[in-house]
Amino acid sequence: MEISNAAEEPVNEGAIFQQDNGHITLWALRILLRLNLKERFLKHHNVLSMAEIMQPTGLMDYFDIDVYGENVDLKKIIREMDSQLVELEKRPLPEKDVLRSNILLLGQSLPLSEVEVDLLHVAVSLHQNSGLGFLADMVGELNNQQTKQILAVILGRSIEQIDEVLNVDATLLSSGLLRPYTSYGSQDPLRQKLVLPDTLLSALLKPYQNSVSILESFFTESSPAKLGCDDFSHIEKDFFLIQKYLSTAVKNDLSGVNVLIYGAPGTGKTELVRTLCEAADLHLHEITMQHENGEPVQGSDRFSTLKLSQQLLARASTSVLMFDEVEDVFPVMEHSFFGSSRSSDMKKAWVNNVLEENKIPTFWLCNSTHQIDPSYLRRFDFVLKLRPLTSQVRLRILKKYLSELPVSEGWLTDLAEHEHLVPAVVERAAKVASHLNAEGVEHIEQVLDKIIGNTLEVMGLPGGARKKAPQNTRYRLDYLNPDTDLRALCEGLGKAKSARICLYGAPGTGKTAFAHYLADFLGKTVLVKRASDILSKWVGEAEKNIAEMFEQAAENDQILVLDEADSFLQERQSASQAWEVTQVNELLVQMEVFKGIFIASTNLMKHLDAASIRRFEFKIKFDYMKPEQTWSLFKQILAEQGCVVDDSISHFKNTVQRLDNVTPGDFAAVIRRSLSLGESITAQLLVDDLGRELKAKPSYNHAIGFV
Repeated sequence: MEISNAAEEPVNEGAIFQQDNGHITLWALRILLRLNLKERFLKHHNVLSMAEIMQPTGLMDYFDIDVYGENVDLKKIIREMDSQLVELEKRPLPEKDVLRSNILLLGQSLPLSEVEVDLLHVAVSLHQNSGLGFLADMVGELNNQQTKQILAVILGRSIEQIDEVLNVDATLLSSGLLRPYTSYGSQDPLRQKLVLPDTLLSALLKPYQNSVSILESFFTESSPAKLGCDDFSHIEKDFFLIQKYLSTAVKNDLSGVNVLIYGAPGTGKTELVRTLCEAADLHLHEITMQHENGEPVQGSDRFSTLKLSQQLLARASTSVLMFDEVEDVFPVMEHSFFGSSRSSDMKKAWVNNVLEENKIPTFWLCNSTHQIDPSYLRRFDFVLKLRPLTSQVRLRILKKYLSELPVSEGWLTDLAEHEHLVPAVVERAAKVASHLNAEGVEHIEQVLDKIIGNTLEVMGLPGGARKKAPQNTRYRLDYLNPDTDLRALCEGLGKAKSARICLYGAPGTGKTAFAHYLADFLGKTVLVKRASDILSKWVGEAEKNIAEMFEQAAENDQILVLDEADSFLQERQSASQAWEVTQVNELLVQMEVFKGIFIASTNLMKHLDAASIRRFEFKIKFDYMKPEQTWSLFKQILAEQGCVVDDSISHFKNTVQRLDNVTPGDFAAVIRRSLSLGESITAQLLVDDLGRELKAKPSYNHAIGFV
């Protein structure tokens, strides 16, 4: 059910702007007279300073004081104060100033009692009215009980009434309008005892036409989902469970329904929640994250806003809340020499109350849970980690976001292979490109490459689409020189489904490419991880990343490839740091329990830990190409480039076959270079450029003959 304002009469804007300080004046007089501060105030302040205090409280409207005069009849002022207080307490006070009107508007939705309206009014006024705040500070520092006594005097209420509305279960505290006392037992000025969220202060000080308008200061209706249920097929089981639980919770009016979704920025957390709510036919609202001036709302204020939104939406039976970027909203556990502080315990209890008794189902979103205390984490009903998307899912989302732009299927497929590409980056790139009036498929693809690449680069990630090797360098087992029959291995893995394989050899010999070949053969996808993806400056983080990559591969039925495996499987005896050993141990443990195909590739086999090597069923060496393989690949590339391959090039054969330490990667590098320079590949160019590639290798140690 959506919130409607159809039955409400708009508030007269002119009436709202009438500034009547009757309440402020009444409270100021009670502080001065009922708390016996009048003589101290009048004796210790000159006329000018008195005016600075009395003007904002409205007292100057009642007393004829010449602020520049030297003689002031203080006794007369006190008599007039007494008389005015009696008069104000006899008659009803106006209710049409901006602040009072807004509090009454809020009171329609919560609801608030008369005492709660008065207490909230005075709390805001103490922070916003300099004169009233100064007078309250004159009272001195108070403990909690004294605070209630002083408020009873200021508001003209009984101590029992004040105690009732300041109970943690009463509306003011349970709704987040006021924060609970966090300085339990300490002495603080009155203003510090009545803490309000900044979002509330700013919201209450501007005029609104109706209660719906003021609600938008705390939460807004979420935008429609841009993705569909099929776009989350990679988490189909989790999606179904959350959707079913959400529908059941709303139908049965369950309390304390909270779902935590976390994952790297841009992995689609927000879109997932929007899609879930649309699938469940529920209305999603998002907690406000910034003030009107664009400044971000602080964590503690946002938490109070969440509590208030829970109360305001309590009668909207199909409402759901989304609370994004929650890393900073949970209080940090405070510890003293004697254990956790009373203040810390009270904050924790306040947060736990939200997680256990909230009336509106809430999605909590964050990038990481490291900052959140485990005592909070275990209170969530459902926790879901969104991992990087598979290439198939990325391709499907790319097609959806870029459907209005003329891009080629091949370009989309290449872009989908970028493991760091997230939906949010694609969506923004599509928005920019659609307004640039770029013409032609190639031009649009270049524009998108540039936009996406720049965004990923500033995020510290490799930019742009990963260009696959051209078709003329397609992977063929015939050009590899392994010490194992790779075709037989592929056939066997089609039946076994599980294996631990170590591929070693010089760079460019085809190790990682074989993993992709195997995946295509088995109809699977590949998850490639490198040292840069796993290593971290934080102790224990690398171990978590290692475990996570195995989990991700298992969930998506992917072949897991660990490139640069020597970074993790080095000799433990030579490790200089304890964490180096724990990383090796974690990798070995995960290898043991992994049910899929795990491939580790390395250029430095001799550096690997002996015990680690024994864990691999297959240890396959990829050697340099044989002379006849080099010549065969040489001819194939020329043929695919449109060159004549006959006896006219036979005089190159001897030269090509004498090339040492050639790899398929050398040929690929030469082709990429020629394409970049716009050169046509000829037999002579291919020989010359291969020579340059070989000279650049550390293993090069003698001259190479050329024709």
